[in-house]
Amino acid sequence: MAARRSPESCGSGGPPFADGTADCRCHQAVTRAYAEMVARGAPGSVALEAAIRVFVYHHPEVPAFRAHDTVETWVYTGPLN
Repeated sequence: MAARRSPESCGSGGPPFADGTADCRCHQAVTRAYAEMVARGAPGSVALEAAIRVFVYHHPEVPAFRAHDTVETWVYTGPLN
């Protein structure tokens, strides 16, 4: 099994995940899970929950609210309101 990376290595610029960028494998897995589900007709909320589960698999130490916020930042490219 591959070594888990700390959440700090998945974000850059201050606190982990602050600007929504990442250089670790979980970012690609999270965004791919979301995009594939949406492409196959899943509602956005269901795709988001699946992407959050992928993130939490990689970073179980991250609090749920932070995982949710991080994944939202990564997958939503349009306006958030």
